[in-house]
Amino acid sequence: MATLEELKKKKAQLEARIQAAEAKQKNADRKLEARIKIIAGSAILNAIKNGFSVNLDKPEDLIHLLDAFITRSTDRKAILGENGHGSPMLISMIFSHKSE
Repeated sequence: MATLEELKKKKAQLEARIQAAEAKQKNADRKLEARIKIIAGSAILNAIKNGFSVNLDKPEDLIHLLDAFITRSTDRKAILGENGHGSPMLISMIFSHKSE
C-alpha cells in the first residue's frame, strides 16, 4: 500500500501534467484564433480587391465568405468545422464579441 508521501508525490506529478496539458491547449487555441483572424482578414480584403460588396451583418455572411475563399482542406476543417457551418473556435470568436 502506498504511503501518504508517495500519494502526495503522485498528486503533485498529476497536477504538473494537467498544467502542462492546459498550457499546451491554450497555446493551440491561440494559434488557431490567430490563423482564423488572418484567413478571415485575407478573405475580406480579397473580396474588396475583386470588387465584391462585403456585407457581414450576420455570422452566416462571414461563414459564406470563408466557405468561398478557403481551399485548403485543413483550413476548411479548422475554420468551417466538420459540418461547414463554423468550427467551435470560429463560432466562439463571432459570438463572444457581439455583446460588447
